Amino acid sequence: GIPGFSVKSGKVKITENQNGFFIPVRNIDGYISGMQIRFDEGNKRRYIWFTSNNLYEGCSVTGIEQIHYAGIRRDNIPKVIGITEGPLKADVAYELLGIPFIAIIGVANLSQLEENLKLLKELGVEEVNEMFDMDYFEKETVRKFIDKAHEIIKSVGFKRVIRRKWHDE
Repeated sequence: GIPGFSVKSGKVKITENQNGFFIPVRNIDGYISGMQIRFDEGNKRRYIWFTSNNLYEGCSVTGIEQIHYAGIRRDNIPKVIGITEGPLKADVAYELLGIPFIAIIGVANLSQLEENLKLLKELGVEEVNEMFDMDYFEKETVRKFIDKAHEIIKSVGFKRVIRRKWHDE
């Protein structure tokens, strides 16, 4: 199956969800490995995965790439990258700042970070600019996960790891 699609009455159907828009999650080769939905309103969660788990011939997003690449391709590796949370933020930051980004999908989702960073280092990335959410300063749980991400990034052995803010205070 493909996440977000199922089969009903012999025809492929797209999963029906509430109003919102799709955010593609791309792997290092530029392929869409999954999609998130950003709800317009009326949902307790702002973002969910586009999935068809529990539907006939459907599937979940379990096992897919959980790191999003914005402006980075295996055949075009920059020396300096940014890292943030969320594919939408990474895509917008790349377009506005011109800095290639990777994004973790949720601040607590660090399971694939180390292996992706090792690959990027192997391919030639030398510097990582951490540009996580500003709620790092307000929420203890967020701070713990971002500090853990920082330790993972440092442990990979980049020449430079810089923590940056989105704006000056």
